[in-house]
Amino acid sequence: MGIDMEVKAIFELPVHIWVMCDALDATYPTGYDKLRFNVVMPDGRPPVGGAPPAPGVELRPKVGEQVVWVKEYGAFIPESLRPATALHRVVVTDVEGPSYDHKSWFGSAAPIGDI
Repeated sequence: MGIDMEVKAIFELPVHIWVMCDALDATYPTGYDKLRFNVVMPDGRPPVGGAPPAPGVELRPKVGEQVVWVKEYGAFIPESLRPATALHRVVVTDVEGPSYDHKSWFGSAAPIGDI
């Protein structure tokens, strides 16, 4: 038995990941085992990228701070991989996975935190 949830969560990577700019502004279906979800990439607007085009995802910067989605740093990038940028945040949506009705903490009614 599966459960469909329209989860929208902003995930901040613990360490930025270098990606080719062609990978930005796109949605990638992925998952692990029976857990399936979409990763929605931000756009590459300078200087720190923009929130992905996922309905319901709003940019909520902390007072006095800029939210960094992607950022270019001084680094050597091979010509064949240019242009590239450092990915800091993504959005996770359309989560599908197994249902554990016997566990009260699991399910679409369970709180997942402030997104």
